[in-house]
Amino acid sequence: MGNNANNFQFMDFIYLNTNFLESFTAQKYKGFPKELQATHILENSNENIGEKANSEVNLNGKVGGGLLGVEGTVTDVIEGSQNNQNNTETAQNVIVKVQRDNMYSKFHEYIEQKGLLTDTSDPALKKYISLSDMFYYIDFERIQKLCDETYRNIYSQYDSESDRFSSEKFSEIRSKIALLKELIPYDALLCNNKYIVLIDKDWLKIPKEHLGYVLGGEITVVGKVSKCIQASDTMPTIIEILNKIQEFTIKMLKDIGFDVADRVYMISPIAIYH
Repeated sequence: MGNNANNFQFMDFIYLNTNFLESFTAQKYKGFPKELQATHILENSNENIGEKANSEVNLNGKVGGGLLGVEGTVTDVIEGSQNNQNNTETAQNVIVKVQRDNMYSKFHEYIEQKGLLTDTSDPALKKYISLSDMFYYIDFERIQKLCDETYRNIYSQYDSESDRFSSEKFSEIRSKIALLKELIPYDALLCNNKYIVLIDKDWLKIPKEHLGYVLGGEITVVGKVSKCIQASDTMPTIIEILNKIQEFTIKMLKDIGFDVADRVYMISPIAIYH
């Protein structure tokens, strides 16, 4: 118990692809193993979180796995349930979180043991990667809204001496952002020069609009290296046209002020956390 407390490391998840983790767990374990189940962990723990339904605490000291086949009546279990409702809901929420954390821990342990983590200095495509670094947030939809002509007029009132907020510049930004949304059809991005992390809002733990305000400092990203985009000045052939269009992504991001390298790796994240 004390040893576990000493080894405790809190992970504040911003993003967790539970669909991927459930698929990994199902394929590796051919089901959901008991050792990953939070109820198994809580029943074998010295700590109680709320009132555990189906436990000896709830059933007048009778041990059982549920209501069926247990001595005593249903009223014995229901008595006091109103008072314990908040505790029960808290316990259920904790159980769900524990099971998800367990799946992530087992996945990360597996890719480390099997040597599936790529070297960050020279990432290999289709391998997994773990990055601990500072990233900045790109939300094309939000940028488009903030670059609306109505807002531009307000900005220009505070900076009338420069052309930073000129109508022409903002028109160009809006056009490029519209194209970038088509070239990178994701809800948002995290970027740190060499890497672009593709964000699907379905797996965010906070609203997408809040993400840019909680990313201060270093974060950890664990995901798969899905693609490499490299700027090139060579003339394209017919079969290279689509790839060439994707390469323009880098140049456009640079044009509107983002610091990206000439060779960028796209990361499909599984987990992002502080």
